[in-house]
Amino acid sequence: MSTQSTETLYDEALPFVRTVEERALFHGELETALQSLYIKDAEKLVEFLERNVRHSTSQFIKKVLLSENDNTDTTALKNTLEGLRVSLLQMPIIHLDIAFEPTNKTSVMLSTWLRTHVQKDIVIEYGLDRTLIAGARIIFNGKNIEVSITEIINSYLEREHEHIQKLFN
Repeated sequence: MSTQSTETLYDEALPFVRTVEERALFHGELETALQSLYIKDAEKLVEFLERNVRHSTSQFIKKVLLSENDNTDTTALKNTLEGLRVSLLQMPIIHLDIAFEPTNKTSVMLSTWLRTHVQKDIVIEYGLDRTLIAGARIIFNGKNIEVSITEIINSYLEREHEHIQKLFN
């Protein structure tokens, strides 16, 4: 049995999964780790992981391996990693359309803000919409919100349509 709770491991895994793409990558790496558990020698297992997954992921899995009471028994490790893998697929997704490709810095900033103010384990799915000006379209829990200057301008033009027409006639 794991000496570290699944919830704690889940929290420690959150920095690996800010976006749906990162979640898919980490999920695949956990799958690779699960398939490698036939390797009974802990050193060889770590070596295999270091060759086949990102360094940060291999360090995370090594930490999980070392936290097991009996790290020669891979059943507990398998159950822990499988539980984490299943939990990743249940993370809530927020769809965020923006007018630019987010940099890593932007993605970290948005993820940090969303996890602080919306939900701690939210994952971002980015969409690109060049028609948005200084804003975003957000879809979460069945709600669609668009906040952008485009919306403000369109609202103003609609409201002032007659007045604007008079100016040009």
